[in-house]
Amino acid sequence: MKQIVEQHCNCLVIKLKRKFSQGLGQYSLDEILSAPPEKLDDIASLFDKNREQNLEHFKFIRDEYERFATKKKEYDAYDLATKLKLNVCPYCNRIYTFTLSRGAEKYVRPQFDHFYDKASYPILALSFFNLIPSCSICNSSVKGSKQFTVKTHLHPYLDSFHEKVRFSVRFKNMNGYFDEDSFDLVLKTESPRAQKTIEDLKLELLYCQHKDIALEQIQKAYIYPETRIQEIWNEYGGLFKGKDELMSSLNWGFIDDSAIERRPLSKLMKDISDLGRKNEVPFGIEIRKLNQH
Repeated sequence: MKQIVEQHCNCLVIKLKRKFSQGLGQYSLDEILSAPPEKLDDIASLFDKNREQNLEHFKFIRDEYERFATKKKEYDAYDLATKLKLNVCPYCNRIYTFTLSRGAEKYVRPQFDHFYDKASYPILALSFFNLIPSCSICNSSVKGSKQFTVKTHLHPYLDSFHEKVRFSVRFKNMNGYFDEDSFDLVLKTESPRAQKTIEDLKLELLYCQHKDIALEQIQKAYIYPETRIQEIWNEYGGLFKGKDELMSSLNWGFIDDSAIERRPLSKLMKDISDLGRKNEVPFGIEIRKLNQH
């Protein structure tokens, strides 16, 4: 990551240096472009102290971002997205964010969300850790120009959403194995910043569109108890690198937290599957009754 940050800054500093006649407080151009997430709020606070003048003085950085966001032969957003190799939106874990290009042809890439809105803070418009590769729903449709800060929201480069949030289910009735309308998906967290992120990105509302996936995971938890998984492992273990890989295959997702960002909905599938295997989904008795008839 350090090398990617350095390359990003080196490619942009030459273009910006001619117009960067003064810094902001103690921050030079290089420091602004490479500022770690923890420093972004400090830069934003300094910017606010003389907001009107700074909006006019630093708008050239936002203008340069608009050029950076277009397809160019020189260093642009496609180059940065290619280096980051992020497959899934880090905000929602719902949508692929592949970057596709071939030679000089550039086809598709993730959008870059400005964690600190570029209209409000043009000075951060090209800062590496202010550029979050994300899906269009999170960036354009939901987040938009909402005011995010590292003090109030989770920052994808600083925080692990997967570690701070857990999916669960809230049941309305006992028809859960047959009817996805019998339960709601909920996101649980003890972190105020994570809760604010969930609310502002409408994540519970978005994930309620995936209750069919959650229902499948609940069903699989009972179809594949530990005894059945061990039987499959004994018979087909040679097809997999390890038992975790077998579990991922059965779950249609990744059970290793470090791999969740590789496939959409992996966090949802892992958490709901875990609920079922830990008997936190209260359908076991009902299933046993059904099996007796």
